[in-house]
Amino acid sequence: QIVKRILDFHSSRETPTMKLQPFGSVCGLLLVLFNTATAFHTPYRCKLSIPRQNHRHEQKSVTSLHSYVDVSEEADRDIASMQEWAQAYGVQQIPGVQLTSDDGRDIYATTVEDVPAGNVVMYVPANIYLSSWGSKAELGELTEAEDLIRRLNGEESLPLFYIFVKILLEYQNGEESPFFPWLNSLPRIYNSGAAMTPACYDCLPPLAAALAMEERVKFINCNQALKTVPFISDEIKNNKDLTRWAFNVVSTRSFSVDGEKVVVPIADMINHSTYTNVDISYDDEGNCMVYTTNDVPAGSPLFMSYGDPTNPSALFGK
Repeated sequence: QIVKRILDFHSSRETPTMKLQPFGSVCGLLLVLFNTATAFHTPYRCKLSIPRQNHRHEQKSVTSLHSYVDVSEEADRDIASMQEWAQAYGVQQIPGVQLTSDDGRDIYATTVEDVPAGNVVMYVPANIYLSSWGSKAELGELTEAEDLIRRLNGEESLPLFYIFVKILLEYQNGEESPFFPWLNSLPRIYNSGAAMTPACYDCLPPLAAALAMEERVKFINCNQALKTVPFISDEIKNNKDLTRWAFNVVSTRSFSVDGEKVVVPIADMINHSTYTNVDISYDDEGNCMVYTTNDVPAGSPLFMSYGDPTNPSALFGK
């Protein structure tokens, strides 16, 4: 019944328009009402989806750097524009939480006032998620690429691959992409296994080296499968720095849901720790709620668990 309600909800939604939503809007009201509840929904193991966009999947030549995200390591992350974009799409966060940085590169969520346990600190509507199932529904089944990924990486790598392609498609659309401000806020530097050179592995302990190499092999195989995707331009396919960036975005910022992958903007700014103080839950319509699991003093970073503590690769993104 929950799955049916989510699917009915999304089938009736259009791609969101850039209409500014004040904090006193319905989304803000949801936060207030939700914080008065005595119990939270546990995370539903169901498939949330983003409304399918009517892209015409045509190759575009990337000719103007001014119209596309600059993914070079020297490029600044535009956090201010991303926050305006998030608010316009219905994302809400309480005044006691803000994004901050110590070095201008690593951006993370922290408290600026005491936040009691059981408070919703962020609300992210389901219609701005990037998900593997939503990407596949939008892009269509990439049969040749799927066959190649299954042979090289295995079935479990398909969810990552579909969001990888979706990220590159949105990059290709440049400023026309509704996700442009979010893409332009993402890290440019990653120290993950996919970003390392073969010489780096010699400097790592054996287990870390094996895990990093495994991540690099996944990237190489995804890059190979990308060559079979007809609507991504050859210019993008041949730009390994760009495709590596897109792969790192997905591998370091996605959550697993029933074997699928989902990237939740704003919530992806929460850092990882073994000692967590927030968790994620979903309401009946699939909207994401980030709530505190214990009292969080002012000046404390928000931490959640990214999942597998034995694989450090996803924790190396800056």
